[in-house]
Amino acid sequence: MAKVKLLPFIKEAHGRLGDLVFKSGRNGQTFVSLVPRKPKKTGGEDLPQKQRMQNAHAYAHAAMADPEKREQYEQKAKKMKSKAYWMALSDYLSGQTETPE
Repeated sequence: MAKVKLLPFIKEAHGRLGDLVFKSGRNGQTFVSLVPRKPKKTGGEDLPQKQRMQNAHAYAHAAMADPEKREQYEQKAKKMKSKAYWMALSDYLSGQTETPE
């Protein structure tokens, strides 16, 4: 980070100018830095999360197709004022179920 001494006719500078950010520090100092950049993501980084959600949806659909599990989730959903499908999805994502076949 670079330190900047402003000319007498410029009292202060703060904010962004192009790729530079001006920040005011203690005792009236002004600091200049580059705009922070987010690291570039490759497409493969989201794959595990996407696969996990797909598995959760598959589990919830299978649970809704099974009358016994559906009844359990409907009772649980009634207590929580939610929907059975969302309760099954939540159970899978929180690790409270077995993985779907």
